Amino acid sequence: MINKNLIHEYMMLHIYDPLEMRRQQEALQKELDRQFIRTVLAPAKRERMREIEEKYFDQLQQVTEKYQALYAILTEQLDTSIKGQFSNQVGKALAHQMEKMENLAKR
Repeated sequence: MINKNLIHEYMMLHIYDPLEMRRQQEALQKELDRQFIRTVLAPAKRERMREIEEKYFDQLQQVTEKYQALYAILTEQLDTSIKGQFSNQVGKALAHQMEKMENLAKR
């Protein structure tokens, strides 16, 4: 049930003090905007950011797996085709790059 005194005060405020009425309307609108942001926009944005991040990490994981497979093939071919110090240096460089890629793919 609506309080009749509240309606009366509202009407009197509107009639006798339109400037205060306008200030109250602006304050109410600001509070409604804040509540809308807190309850609707912010959670939606967080969810979208989570979806984007998850998609990024999934794609990164796929790239890392492909890179690991290529690394295994490349090191095997290097072992059979070249020997010696050069082979060791190339193997170390590839291992270092693979380690960097794995660290990047970790969450």
